[in-house]
Amino acid sequence: MKKLFLAVLCASALFASCNDSAESALDEGKNTHTMKPSELYTYIDNQSKCTRGLYDPKEEVGYSIPDNGRYLVYYYIRIDGNIPGEDAVNLPASAYFPRTKTGKTMISDLNHGYVQANVDWRTNFKFSKYIYSKDGSAVESIIVEEPTLEDLVNANQGAGDDFNGYIENQDKLHFIWYACKKQDADHIWHIDGILTSKDRTDITDTEYGQEIVEKFDSYGMTDDEGNVLRDGHVEVDVHQQKHTDWNEIKTSIHLRDTVTAEVFLPIDYVAQADDFDIRVGQDYEYITEILDSKITIGDTEYTLTATIQHEEGGIRITVEPNKEALAAARQLYGDGITYEIHSYVTSGIPQENIWEKLRNTTVKVTPYTTVLGQVTSAYFDDSVVF
Repeated sequence: MKKLFLAVLCASALFASCNDSAESALDEGKNTHTMKPSELYTYIDNQSKCTRGLYDPKEEVGYSIPDNGRYLVYYYIRIDGNIPGEDAVNLPASAYFPRTKTGKTMISDLNHGYVQANVDWRTNFKFSKYIYSKDGSAVESIIVEEPTLEDLVNANQGAGDDFNGYIENQDKLHFIWYACKKQDADHIWHIDGILTSKDRTDITDTEYGQEIVEKFDSYGMTDDEGNVLRDGHVEVDVHQQKHTDWNEIKTSIHLRDTVTAEVFLPIDYVAQADDFDIRVGQDYEYITEILDSKITIGDTEYTLTATIQHEEGGIRITVEPNKEALAAARQLYGDGITYEIHSYVTSGIPQENIWEKLRNTTVKVTPYTTVLGQVTSAYFDDSVVF
């Protein structure tokens, strides 16, 4: 990839545009805050500054949101009806295992594993996220960790089940993992596979494959082949800047994926404005700034927008992607687009107080993609790597 070290393409300060309620309050003289408006700069630059992801702590790690870029999954297999070791096993080949003593779905350390989260997930009425692959290649491309045949056999507790025939012939056998799906019904991720002989490389070659294909066709599921991992990601760099006469925080959001990025700076409202005595009814009157910038890529000018919400608990920055601009940037420069937002804190607030708050910055992206980020300060040597 050609490295680009470009100057700022748009560096003009952009003023806040208030929402209707805030504008009305200003007209009536009710809002006398002295908050300095934010500024937005946009540019193209493929320098990597960050190292790890940030996750929303309010969600369920490993299921609803990724755990270190992965989802926790549980593996289940059915057995091809005509393979080595079949005659020594009393469990019907059509049945899934591992199973509990009562024949229910087994959830244990022995049949668990992980898959990558940054995937071109499919969705339909049956599963909010899934990958279906008749030859197993697409599912294999996202697997990070999987159990062995011995693990699955040891996890199984089905009464009278005997898999010694398969263990004795395991060198002749392999799994075709044909589906990975997020199942809201039992609130876990499943990977389903078929244990079959190594000469069979597609579920349609197996005894029960056509049954599976017909069922998944009825769900409208798409069959994928090959690698379905995504290369896109987002980099976020939050920095407490050093100035003599004012306090400033610079937030850089580098979109290398077509996602919405939300950064929350936990700088409460009293630290944002000199006058905090602003009330409308029982609630504080908060300000929403909608900033836009023009950027030229090739011969085309695009508008990029960021929304900055000043809330009681902090500053929420939201960047919605301009899909056409991102596509043009990737094609021309091989890189994404950086949004740089400058936020201001009331003068007189001690720098250490600002830093302690800023250390708790969070980032959320929708839909999920890999997030890289860090929070640093010009006043203090330590940093927060997310």
